[in-house]
Amino acid sequence: VLTVQLNKTSTINITIAQDILLCTLFINNGKNIAIGSKDKNIYLFSTSTYKLVQTLSAHRASVCSLANFGSFFASGGDNGCGSLILWETTGQFRLKKKVNFHSAALTCIVDILDGSHMATGGYDKKINIYNYKKG
Repeated sequence: VLTVQLNKTSTINITIAQDILLCTLFINNGKNIAIGSKDKNIYLFSTSTYKLVQTLSAHRASVCSLANFGSFFASGGDNGCGSLILWETTGQFRLKKKVNFHSAALTCIVDILDGSHMATGGYDKKINIYNYKKG
């Protein structure tokens, strides 16, 4: 169960089967909550209805990191996967690009704030700079 504190007096609960939730992120200008799970999926919920909108499946291991970049968001995979996946957020959510950077869990994704690069870090002790404009 994911509990979201809306203000000091109200909370909502979102239930996702029995799997462990590893990361959360507001996307699409706050219209959706993305939740990375140990079951290799990303669950997208509406922030107006708190109902499941879509399930994204492309990781081969747990989804352990998420980052928002406006027109897309990025997800990072756990041990054995180490992949960075970019997801479109305009219109239907869909896979935009998949890049294998790390030989172990990709644990963090950070926007460099220059409009074209992100940095990823992982358990393989590597930091990668990726130009998402050029792909």
